[in-house]
Amino acid sequence: MSRDEIRSRENMNPIEDGTGADFLVPLNMGKAPIKIEDSPESDAEFGARNCLIDILQSTIRRMAGRLAIKAVKKAKEAASSQKPEILSQWLDGGMRMENEDIVSEALDPVILSLKDPLIGAIGKSLEPRDHLGEFFDFMTASLSVISDAESRNEIAGEAVTELSSRWLGDN
Repeated sequence: MSRDEIRSRENMNPIEDGTGADFLVPLNMGKAPIKIEDSPESDAEFGARNCLIDILQSTIRRMAGRLAIKAVKKAKEAASSQKPEILSQWLDGGMRMENEDIVSEALDPVILSLKDPLIGAIGKSLEPRDHLGEFFDFMTASLSVISDAESRNEIAGEAVTELSSRWLGDN
């Protein structure tokens, strides 16, 4: 409902400069880009798809960054104790065991939403846990060469690019 529609129900005149007909959205009440009733359903679906893709990419970046921080700590621990196997053992199983629930809780809702037929953004058929396997396989390969915080950011960026293109296809 626009501000002018509310003013009309309150027996008030419309806002003089015409801005009362604009629809507002949260985010400190900025102007909506189009009027809601003028938006065809496909535009709304396209907007939802784009929002979910942004959320997916942000989630991948956060989860990859989280694991990269832990990998840097394991690499430092391995170097200080002169036991390089500490990092490789963690990458080979400990990483997934420690983090699977957290990564799943973050990624599952977004993946399931993108699989919705109305949204249709997933470019291939993913079974419920397939994306976790792909995520941890990618992270294991990428984190085996991690050395510092700078490479941590690179790995997170690569994870977003690689995994979102795998999961979304050409969308």
